[in-house]
Amino acid sequence: MTVSSRTPEGQPNRCPLCSHEFFIEPSTTFGDAPCPSCGVLLWFNLQRDGVMFYDSISAEIRKDKIRQFIADQLGVSVDRIPPNLEDLDAASLGADSLDKVELLMELMEEFEIYPVDS
Repeated sequence: MTVSSRTPEGQPNRCPLCSHEFFIEPSTTFGDAPCPSCGVLLWFNLQRDGVMFYDSISAEIRKDKIRQFIADQLGVSVDRIPPNLEDLDAASLGADSLDKVELLMELMEEFEIYPVDS
């Protein structure tokens, strides 16, 4: 049986909306979880100095900026970048394996996005 990722084993964190401290981990698929105090859906972003949280509106703005950045780097229209970035197929946009690695490194640097250890 797989234990839900929304359990109290997470790092101590604080909601950006209600400032309530909580111990949860985000879902592995979407990187989100609700604040147990106010219920706002939080988007988790691992950064060098810890985890950064965004409410759903701020998360959408950030995702749109990431989509625009990817489009600019690959030289394509932002309309060709799917809203759900997990569905992105860079090869279909003309990116080879080196382009993908460079894009990933540039994304990590520009948006301070780091892979989560599993």
